[in-house]
Amino acid sequence: MSQREKWHKVEEGKLIAGVCAGVAETYGTSADTVRTIYVIACLCGLPMVFVYLLQWAIYPRY
Repeated sequence: MSQREKWHKVEEGKLIAGVCAGVAETYGTSADTVRTIYVIACLCGLPMVFVYLLQWAIYPRY
């Protein structure tokens, strides 16, 4: 597995911390799609704010 295939944060295309853009890059989708999934999951009661903050803290920046 190459270095870019792992989850990471990015500088280019970020809105807040680059987490959603990094996840989108890993899976080959758009950052807007990942952001929408995060918001819908949050509205359904999942602790996505906590998950996002955890990802922000532990993901490396590329």
